[in-house]
Amino acid sequence: DALWASVSLATGKKSRFFTGNQIQDHYGKLNKHLDASTCASAFTLDCERALRDADVILVATKRVANEEVSLRINQFAKKGVPIVTLQNGTFVRKQLAPFLNADHPIIECMVNVAVVTTPEGFAKTSPIARFVLDGDPETLAIAERVATAFKSAGVRAEVDADIKAVQYGKLLFILQKNILDDTAHSSMWEDFKYGRTSEIDFLNGEIVRLGKDFQVPTPYNDKLVRNVKQHEEETGGLSMVSATMMATMIGMLCLKPISHFNRDDPCSRLVM
Repeated sequence: DALWASVSLATGKKSRFFTGNQIQDHYGKLNKHLDASTCASAFTLDCERALRDADVILVATKRVANEEVSLRINQFAKKGVPIVTLQNGTFVRKQLAPFLNADHPIIECMVNVAVVTTPEGFAKTSPIARFVLDGDPETLAIAERVATAFKSAGVRAEVDADIKAVQYGKLLFILQKNILDDTAHSSMWEDFKYGRTSEIDFLNGEIVRLGKDFQVPTPYNDKLVRNVKQHEEETGGLSMVSATMMATMIGMLCLKPISHFNRDDPCSRLVM
């Protein structure tokens, strides 16, 4: 139930992150990385306080929350404030734009870092954190300003005119990294573990869409998307679905020996 984040880039202003209860529950873990006063000033449950002075708003939620996020932005943000999307998948602007007031320019941004929660705190599961912003000529000046702000905060950032190539590269990375690296965890791994609604439509669902466009069969992804969505509707979330159970549901052959999987572990890997 964590929602999203907003930030002000104006010199001398502090960033404020509007969060849901999940981040509040991990407050102690945040304090391991940030001092208590920083946490207290940066994180808030007051949406209006987080948005009213923002010069740029970073939307970092799951895409299933974009309609709710847009309603809050429309209600509290200043007119014309740029929106930077830090979200997975492709065509993010196309999905978000119908919900937002038309005066908000939208800049898509791809982040190649994954963070999961652990008993000890937060763990980064990708070796390098890098932000890539859309270099669309209409919003290029804003993208460059945001990239400069990221860099000044010590975050690697760049502007790329071919953002779609970057997005599809991240999509392929998400879909295959659990096969190549047994220590890797994706955000959908956490969806399975904590019973949250997933972004299946924007991940495996994009493979299904591309298959239809290019007339390439995608039987396993078809079944996976259909069964995950059905299970979400029946349970209100993904609940504790094991990898072997999901493999059975979609009739998929596991390329690793079945003894490799923990049958009770919802986070065991599948070959997609």
